[in-house]
Amino acid sequence: MLHVAVDNPNKVRLINLLLHISEIPQLQGGVHIPGEASAVAVTHLSKELQSWPAPVEGDKLHVTGTLRFEYDDGTTEECEVSGTLTCRRIYAKKGPSLRDKFRKG
Repeated sequence: MLHVAVDNPNKVRLINLLLHISEIPQLQGGVHIPGEASAVAVTHLSKELQSWPAPVEGDKLHVTGTLRFEYDDGTTEECEVSGTLTCRRIYAKKGPSLRDKFRKG
């Protein structure tokens, strides 16, 4: 799951959010992020992704791209985005096991 925080300082909401991230193959062509960014607020949105690239530095992946959005009046804008993704896994590649519950950490 990809979680995105959109910090919108504008007095109008942002709609039709399209996120493009160069380092994630599934997002290289852009993907619609469901929801809208509220006016003068930080809005947290999520998007399910089918696959992730491997982390480059430990569990970190630095990303860059663009966020295209639309104001209520139909004006389209675009801004640069960048950040660091932290890649977390709950289970090893082979999947969960009943033994996982009883293993000592």
